Amino acid sequence: FQCHTMEPASASPSFCSRSSGSTGSNGSQKVQPRQGKIVTNVYPIVNDYRAVFRYSVAIDKVVFKKNKQPERIQLSRAGGQDAIRIPRERVNGGLIKMLSRAWGDAVLLYEGSALLFSNISLPTIIEKRIEIDDLKPFLSEWDYNIFLNNADYVVVSITPDDGIVDITSLVRASNSDDENMMISDFLATLAREHAPEGRFVAYRGGKLLDTAHIKDISFGHARLPGISMGVNSVRNEKGLPQMALNIDVTEATIYKEQHLIRAICEFFGGTPEQLRGAYGNRSMMQEVERYIRDIPVRCEHNNKVITVCGLKWDKQSGNLEPWTSAVCKDEEFVNKYPGSAVVTEMFRAGDGFHERYLPMDSLWVMPGTRVPKEKQKGAKPKPMGPAQRYNAMQQGRKDIHIDTQNDTLRSYGTAIAEKPVLVDPFRLDAPKMQARGPGTKLTDMRIDPIKHNWRSDTYKYVKGAKLYEMFYIVQRNNVVNEKQAQEFMDAFLACLRSKGMMIGRMAGRGVANMGELEETVANFDEYRRKERQREGQDDFNVMLFLLGEKNVEWHDRLKMLEQRYSVQTQHIFADTIKKVLGKPAAARAKDFTMFNIALKTNQKLGGENFKIGAIAGGNSLFPSEEQLTLIVGLDVAHPPPLTRQQTMRGVPVDPSCIGISSNCMTPNLQGFTGYEVYTESRREAATQPIMNREGRHLIKNFMENQDGRLPTSIVYFRDGVDKGQYTRVKDEFHWMVEGMKEHLTTVGMGDGLNPREVIILATKRHNIRAYEPAPGGMANVKAGTVIDCGIVSPFYPEFFLYASHALIGTAKGLQCTVLRDSKLSHEESLTMYQDWKLKDMEKFVHALAYGHQICDSPTSLPEPLYHAHETAKRGAANFKAYRNTLELREVISPEELTKKLSNRDTELARVKYNA
Repeated sequence: FQCHTMEPASASPSFCSRSSGSTGSNGSQKVQPRQGKIVTNVYPIVNDYRAVFRYSVAIDKVVFKKNKQPERIQLSRAGGQDAIRIPRERVNGGLIKMLSRAWGDAVLLYEGSALLFSNISLPTIIEKRIEIDDLKPFLSEWDYNIFLNNADYVVVSITPDDGIVDITSLVRASNSDDENMMISDFLATLAREHAPEGRFVAYRGGKLLDTAHIKDISFGHARLPGISMGVNSVRNEKGLPQMALNIDVTEATIYKEQHLIRAICEFFGGTPEQLRGAYGNRSMMQEVERYIRDIPVRCEHNNKVITVCGLKWDKQSGNLEPWTSAVCKDEEFVNKYPGSAVVTEMFRAGDGFHERYLPMDSLWVMPGTRVPKEKQKGAKPKPMGPAQRYNAMQQGRKDIHIDTQNDTLRSYGTAIAEKPVLVDPFRLDAPKMQARGPGTKLTDMRIDPIKHNWRSDTYKYVKGAKLYEMFYIVQRNNVVNEKQAQEFMDAFLACLRSKGMMIGRMAGRGVANMGELEETVANFDEYRRKERQREGQDDFNVMLFLLGEKNVEWHDRLKMLEQRYSVQTQHIFADTIKKVLGKPAAARAKDFTMFNIALKTNQKLGGENFKIGAIAGGNSLFPSEEQLTLIVGLDVAHPPPLTRQQTMRGVPVDPSCIGISSNCMTPNLQGFTGYEVYTESRREAATQPIMNREGRHLIKNFMENQDGRLPTSIVYFRDGVDKGQYTRVKDEFHWMVEGMKEHLTTVGMGDGLNPREVIILATKRHNIRAYEPAPGGMANVKAGTVIDCGIVSPFYPEFFLYASHALIGTAKGLQCTVLRDSKLSHEESLTMYQDWKLKDMEKFVHALAYGHQICDSPTSLPEPLYHAHETAKRGAANFKAYRNTLELREVISPEELTKKLSNRDTELARVKYNA
């Protein structure tokens, strides 16, 4: 078999041209000239069989529950293993076995928990009813209990979609001479003889870890470098689909292979003898128990592998129970490890869960297990600069022999280019940023032409907030005393007034514990209520500043109290206070740290720091007085998975938190605020009831703040979804618009809503990177760089945006995919998106990156998504703080949590409370 000869990608100057559907500019906007070529980590693939040109189909699991409406769900571990090998009789994924029986001629591969691959174009929606008894053997018990316990049956619907989906290889390191097998596994998807006739299978999710370069970082942990690879669909020089390989480097922190006791000693310090001497120290051993929980270990006595659930405690004395015949009848085993602490493992038998016991002295930590972030200790991995990362990428490519001379690749009719794709980027000019100068007029601030940042320290805010009373709380017995706190707050007060804010009274007090903190916040809520009644002013407000050590428990409690009483708060750490006080008194109010806190304070009180001015060439979507664009961003924060012990004991799972950000809560359409909505645990897709309700809420507030006018455009930003969930994102948007129309019907406006509808997926969860050639190696691309050719999707309008200047490490572009634009004419489709429309979309997203308001630079994410992400995180932290105040971990419905913990219907929803 002879493989095609392949020219390097850089040899074709037209590789970056857009598809034949692009018609160029319409003359209304100037398209900037492209700059010199930059290098990517994407390598074109040529395959004689064209095996990788396949369509994707998204699937929905619709569960019909008794006496309830049909509900979409997403099973968490239904697919079993990621690698689905063929022939079909030997497929080893749980749900895939069942689905393969249902559609053996169409379904090929289960991706994540919401995607199937097929190169068969399905003309219509296919639905299949599956009885619960037929489905139960293929699901984990957790999935069954959570999702299907009360279900009558399940309907799986497969909807055709025209998007090609990213796939990633499972590549395993090989220390033998047979290196080619590793490449064969990686590219088995490209081989006809490895797939049923007419269909092809891909592998995903793998990483090659370099075990020869393990770095001991002590604390019982080690770090090792790795290579991650993915196969993506891109446009070739003719604008048609072509597969490409992208290579990136990674690092993993793992447990070292050693005795469990030695690992504990490395983490906490000390010797094994000291650890055994501390068996009677209950608080110390509880810390040890938290560390060893969920670590896979092997017993050297019988080679049994278990997952640690905890330590065995004597119920009467409260001390650790020693390894004796009371917990083991094997006399030889007992005598081998006398006096050892007893480690427990939970396992389930027919009549419930039981504990298995092993001596700690006999246990070895299993190698290669990832260390959770909360258990990592010591210096974090340093971000890799662009030159170092590029060289590591090139070396990794050589290490696994991906080249045109590889006989295995040639035998599969496959060639991977020697040189990466070179693309022609262009830079967007920064929009004008305005603040108030010496007078009252808005003034354009100077923007750095390279980094696109600015200096706002000599300007006043566009709108300075009004604060009637500023109250500071000092943690007693802390590193900051009340005198230092007074000095800091005096300087801070001067800083706020210099920026145009109106501040009334200021006072302070000390608190010794979190009980006194809660009492203080509650008293101020009551004080504010009485003052509003006495003064007759609904806008009378107070803001609390907590000054003290950087303590997570204090911070989370403060923010939970902020939500409970709707009182704006700011936590200022002791290190920050000492840094400011270390400067001369005259310079403190003009310190950049002070300016940063002032930016946050003005936002939390409803002020406006900067204003985004004119965009070069104009824009059809950016909001203005005449252009009423409603912009909504949505992201989801998921809780960590339960430990094995928690799962066995039936501990309730924490909910996921949806963060919703929009520009409809104030008259200023450039200002974004947000709130939280709680949903079922680990559910990424928002449900129809949630989106209907939020659609009604958003349009109601938009009309109230825009004098009854309706939006001319609605833009929906989404993050956190894979390409197989495109259909779900479209459904979310559809349900939201449905809710808006329902509200308009109730107020007698009928079908008055007819906006331009746009859906944009914006994510940095990809491995594609770009490098700019520079003297001495590679450098990061400049702020404002846009790539919309060469490495973009052939099925959707797509571009990579580098809005901000990378301070450390290697910049990663924001991948933006346009899923919907209702402005398209009847002759157009998303695959034929006109070039001027794409440029208009690029400028719109780029301008939104300048709307963060609490820093003097653009952010890498557009503000709707950035704020939605931070709001979801705050909601998850508030739930954690709330849960920790409960004596029992009770089960609370997501709807009740939204009523109890969300700022949706409070006055905080109208300000950026999490600035």
